[in-house]
Amino acid sequence: MWGAAAAASLLALLVVFGSYYAKSFEREHLSALTPLLAQGREVTEEKVLGSIEHLKNQGVALQQRAWERPDLLPIYGSSELVKRIPDKSSVFFQHYPTGFAVFPVGKAGATSLILLQKIAAMGPVVRGRQVAISLSPSWFLAAEVAPRQYAGNFSHQQALAALSNPKLSFPVKQLMARKMIKHPITLEHDALLRFLTTHLAGGSVVDRAMVRLAAPLLRLQMGIHLAQDHAECSTFLHIYRHHVEAAPERAPAQLNWDRLIAEASSIPVPTAEKATHFDPETDGTNYEKLFERMLHTAEEWSDLDLLVRGLAELGVKPLVLCMPPNGTYYENTGVAHDTLLQFSARIREVAGRYGATVDAFEDHDEDVNFLVDHHDHMSAKGWMYYNRDLDEFYHSNSGALVVHARHGHRKRATPN
Repeated sequence: MWGAAAAASLLALLVVFGSYYAKSFEREHLSALTPLLAQGREVTEEKVLGSIEHLKNQGVALQQRAWERPDLLPIYGSSELVKRIPDKSSVFFQHYPTGFAVFPVGKAGATSLILLQKIAAMGPVVRGRQVAISLSPSWFLAAEVAPRQYAGNFSHQQALAALSNPKLSFPVKQLMARKMIKHPITLEHDALLRFLTTHLAGGSVVDRAMVRLAAPLLRLQMGIHLAQDHAECSTFLHIYRHHVEAAPERAPAQLNWDRLIAEASSIPVPTAEKATHFDPETDGTNYEKLFERMLHTAEEWSDLDLLVRGLAELGVKPLVLCMPPNGTYYENTGVAHDTLLQFSARIREVAGRYGATVDAFEDHDEDVNFLVDHHDHMSAKGWMYYNRDLDEFYHSNSGALVVHARHGHRKRATPN
């Protein structure tokens, strides 16, 4: 008996020491990792890219280290964060021109529910911090979240930690669990997570009691997940230490946004093929009605509401950015411009709930140089507008920047 107790105590000490060492090691190398994270698909060694992207997007440790840093602004989104585009935010800010760099988290197929799981999984480190959220129009123009895309971004570690976060109210956890159950393939090999989502979704007195009884086991599993995460991060940093030996040189600069936007606007954008994809007369689809229906019935709207509600409960200060639908493309299918504007208005209404700051860039929905295609990828010009918002948001008073994209009006919120 005493031997077992001694062994358990020794194991606990090793876990505590290992966790402390791993966090220190991660903090030491995080600055040197930021240029690698900024590169995305520009990294030539695919093995290195795959390893670091997996650790960053699917784990918790590296994201937590980034949230700890006041000179890093996390931005969560999807494929636009990894597409090779000049002046995307993670590249533009990597030398801290105005005192901060951008830490990108996301890959193709991520949507609002996935982003909430990722941020809620971070625990108390996010409270009081700023975060940027990048939304894509196509998320809201499909009836349901695509199962393959959701599964491809799903993290068991993040989902378990998010549902166990004590800062989230039971109604938010219940809604999140009910949405997660719609994707059973992500739960079928994880009995504990399946148990948790089932009882959270049920919500009865018995269900709540079962969740409380399972709390010690949930904490143990989260501890195992985090230990594995730390071990994988430490292994990566040791194996690929030649990639993370030096932090980027800091180069303070006075940014002239009008000049930067003008320069980015001069970069050629391939747009000729954008508006020639559909012929409504021969296709037989009424895209106007389809677009309008998605404005009210797409599942992603309720997911976005859940995201900003969850961020408010976590005490996060979010800037929600949504690139505009490609007006030329959609209008060619028969969607009226006034209908396109309804999309931006709805984004502002839903994303702006619970105090979030929003920019929907609706004054660029017919700007053929803002996007590089109709699949939610911005050009250098589009990214420069994002960069200006991120810079103003980071340096605003407690994230109180109010952005009025229409007609280019931008002002700060008036303190209460």
